[in-house]
Amino acid sequence: MVGATPHPIEDKHYIEWIEIINVKSFLLKGKISEVVLSQAKEYDPDMIIMGSHGHGPMSQALLGSITMTVLKNTKCPVLIIPSRAKKIE
Repeated sequence: MVGATPHPIEDKHYIEWIEIINVKSFLLKGKISEVVLSQAKEYDPDMIIMGSHGHGPMSQALLGSITMTVLKNTKCPVLIIPSRAKKIE
């Protein structure tokens, strides 16, 4: 079809971009901040991505004890996704 936008999966540049991302996910038991920090120490990630709950003004002001513990004790960047983040379409 002339002028059609290619589907992202069919776009060569998109596929190349996807191939450089190496994601690891884990399902582990324990105190969350300790588990996240131990995995970060073991795998030396480029970034940690965490969600935040932000149930009210107090938790928003404190950002959450788990998130703050990870932020203060890791050497890599931490991306925090708010629980009420708007979906991008």
